[in-house]
Amino acid sequence: MYIGTSSNITNAVTSPNLRFDFTKDFTPIAPLTGLPLILAVHPTLGVSSFKELVALAKSKPGELTYASVGPGTVPHLACELIGVRTQVKFVHVPYQGSPPAVTDLLAGRVSFMLGVASTIMPHVEAGRLKALASSSAKRAQIAPNIPTIAEAGLPDFDASVWFGLVAPAGTPRAVIDKLAAAANKALESEDVVAKLRKQGFEPLGGPPDEFARFIAREIDKWSAAAKAAGMKS
Repeated sequence: MYIGTSSNITNAVTSPNLRFDFTKDFTPIAPLTGLPLILAVHPTLGVSSFKELVALAKSKPGELTYASVGPGTVPHLACELIGVRTQVKFVHVPYQGSPPAVTDLLAGRVSFMLGVASTIMPHVEAGRLKALASSSAKRAQIAPNIPTIAEAGLPDFDASVWFGLVAPAGTPRAVIDKLAAAANKALESEDVVAKLRKQGFEPLGGPPDEFARFIAREIDKWSAAAKAAGMKS
């Protein structure tokens, strides 16, 4: 049994020469947790909503920059997907991890970024950044007053960092079902949920077949975003 993540999907669609095929070599068991992302801007950008950000970008083609924690990551591809859906071209500024990206956003050297909620929200609460939207399908528990990107005008938009259980391909279905039942039971525990949310995670859960369909949708979504970013032919 292994932990699969959204990174396995984004790596698969941006790096064709991986030593394994995530969708063929592993069998989904159950999704465990998600990390919602918050789209935040520097206050001096002068926008107060996702729609205002898009309008500003359209009025200044190719001028607005966004930070990411690295090429081919969910935050990077999610911003590319926003660009595709809104027909706006943003300029990608990749960093080696979250700390330098957040540092430059706080300094106003980039226009915006999608960052993990637990990292972004302390700066929002301190007034150093302005949160415009969350990228998950549902509002983040850590930031319930912030609308989702879907609510802000892009229906069905969903981009989160997630973690789930997978098993080697060929694992008997009875074993998959038993593991999934145990995982889902754990995620129903109030103590487990409280500990996850304290660390910024959202509990997920669900049956193996549903998790498999979710992974298939993730592949389609991030393949399109990677192509838009010029990372996939």
